[in-house]
Amino acid sequence: MKSSKIKHIISISSLTFYLILAGGSTEDTTSSLVKNETPKLMDEDYPLNIKVNEYIEDENKLSIYVITQNTSEEKVEFNLYAIKLVGEDGSELGVDLFDNQEPSFPVNKSLNKGDKAAGWLSFEIPSSSFKPKKLEFRKLMSSDMYDVIRMDSDEAVVKKKSIEKKRLEEEAESRNGTYTGRDRSSGSTLELTLTLSGNSWSMKTVPFSVDYGYNTQPTAIYDRGIVKGDDLYDESGSFKLGYVSSGGSVNFNNVTLRKR
Repeated sequence: MKSSKIKHIISISSLTFYLILAGGSTEDTTSSLVKNETPKLMDEDYPLNIKVNEYIEDENKLSIYVITQNTSEEKVEFNLYAIKLVGEDGSELGVDLFDNQEPSFPVNKSLNKGDKAAGWLSFEIPSSSFKPKKLEFRKLMSSDMYDVIRMDSDEAVVKKKSIEKKRLEEEAESRNGTYTGRDRSSGSTLELTLTLSGNSWSMKTVPFSVDYGYNTQPTAIYDRGIVKGDDLYDESGSFKLGYVSSGGSVNFNNVTLRKR
């Protein structure tokens, strides 16, 4: 491992010297080499091939479902204590062994050539300032790596975005439905029936009466608008009228509507 790194450094130094003789500046040549070589340092020929399958980021917890396979000829042995989530500032987080999602990643694992292991890795995020940069599978009691995953890589970012999109779609689907309630703020009682469907809502408002069967049916008022995230707006999207609560209700102009 060390000899290959030394050869790599010597080759860069030799190439830099050659390019300077050819007429390039030290600054231009070195920055160009670093720019071109840096991505490769994250994609070295490690014995493990690790893929991020799912990625869930809460306020103070990051859970990553990983699938790993031994692509080398030798047996690979590792455990959770040697897996680190490294932040952009260089700080490191270990796997939270007491708050791991199921199925969790094996605590200890030996993989022969072609063998796979999979499971959740959870990390307690100390503060909002912590920004994950890479996930390192290290050899126990060593600085050598089995594999490194860049958390800002195209694959991880795309996966994160797709998972976030799926989560939002599932949330939107689960909150679709009809919500009802009564508004007594004007002195009379109004019955409100609101229907949520994807990124739109519709509302039916009628005066409440106990004797519909004897008198003329009251005139209904209909309204509609759009949904942005958890917020309900008028049709133009300019005025916020309410929001969807996490408790399975809707607050519309300070009136609570319950799902039926």
